[in-house]
Amino acid sequence: MTDKEAEHKEYLRQQGVDVLLEYLVGDLLLDRPADVVEYLIDKLQQKKSGAAVPVGSDTSGLLTIPTNPRRSSTFALLDLERLLTSVKVIGAATDPWEASRRIISETCSILNCDRATLFVYNPKTDSLNLSVAKGAESIQVKPGAGIAGHVFSSGESLNVHNAYEDARFDSKFDQATGYKTRNVLAVPVVDNNGYNVGVLQAVNKHDGNFSKRDEVLINHLASSAGVTLRNSEVYQAAVVSEARAQGLLKLVRSMSQDLGVQSLLLAITHHATELVQADRCTVFVVDARRDALISISTDSGAEIRIPRTGGICGHVASTGEPTNIADAYEDSRFNQDFDRKTGYRTKSVLAMPIVDTHGNIIGVVQLINKRVIGQPKTYTEFDEDDEEVMTTFCDIIGPKLQNAFSSIIGVEKAPVAEAARAFQDASHGRQERRKSLQGTIEEDDEDQDEA
Repeated sequence: MTDKEAEHKEYLRQQGVDVLLEYLVGDLLLDRPADVVEYLIDKLQQKKSGAAVPVGSDTSGLLTIPTNPRRSSTFALLDLERLLTSVKVIGAATDPWEASRRIISETCSILNCDRATLFVYNPKTDSLNLSVAKGAESIQVKPGAGIAGHVFSSGESLNVHNAYEDARFDSKFDQATGYKTRNVLAVPVVDNNGYNVGVLQAVNKHDGNFSKRDEVLINHLASSAGVTLRNSEVYQAAVVSEARAQGLLKLVRSMSQDLGVQSLLLAITHHATELVQADRCTVFVVDARRDALISISTDSGAEIRIPRTGGICGHVASTGEPTNIADAYEDSRFNQDFDRKTGYRTKSVLAMPIVDTHGNIIGVVQLINKRVIGQPKTYTEFDEDDEEVMTTFCDIIGPKLQNAFSSIIGVEKAPVAEAARAFQDASHGRQERRKSLQGTIEEDDEDQDEA
């Protein structure tokens, strides 16, 4: 620091400018007036006229403003600096998982608490899903259930000093993990369109209970979180859409090669898992003569055979209806024997019919456990976009499977050009959707510029 800078700093300190600014900004954040300029002018006039606006600091350098009834705690310039830094850190994330991770990390840091959780609302399942939790396991709750569900449904913040004395608190997670929740501060997360998209919770303040100061801080963090989550989701959707278009192009190139049966199935399962981020994939072909569904293990080359009408794939092969299951264990058609033998846990399932050039069902592609991008071993349910891209996928592989298994399924071989035509139709649809997504992103950018 130069002598001139030191002189300026000393002058500001002697005149109490730093404390005055702290007071003004602190009340500004609390009151959030529509006209900021008029609000600040009014505050300065009160100060000039000698009205009861005591601006001073204690030995810790923190303000005490007793004229504002909401200021039961102090608000320091250091808090403002940390808040601005946190908002910048959160806003820089473009990936939904990374954005969630930063929100959690910054919440724990700035509120000095043991844990934080971010619940994101999923309208398809009408549930609040734990996106990221520092020090906690995955949790899913319904709107209205528990503290997080109450905050989401009511839109009101909750500052609970004793969790076990609050009837809304669900202690089963503590019982399952051995953790002891003392206090909770929960606020709604609202996006830039004013929609409630989730709940941000801070758990177990390190030095007592959460204060009014903490409520101000977490509300600002939640506001930043809502906008960032929305923007990151739009960006991620555009990236996934482009990746899928490229994936379909790679599939067509692969299908144009002369592949053996096992290599063909390996290529199909590889492209399918990449297109929809599935953990596992199996392709079954209808064996009409034996009334069965058969596949070939891509690991051992051994034949896999199941009844044609049995289980989830049997249902799809019999009806031609795509089947999308969020939790396989809640569906009576799912056979749990494989999971019991291997220890694997099947969660979500997407099974799609494969038809030949005559419209006959010749097989089924089954995808298991949709992976969450950026979160290893974290799974979610398949969505409508996954069904759509897999419909195109099955249109492309249908003629190839028809040729490879013609002796089994008992149909004529299909011309290779069928796959190319299927991709051309799919590619056009993908281009239209990418244009729509791009328009959404540009619109968001314009809104941010106006703001």
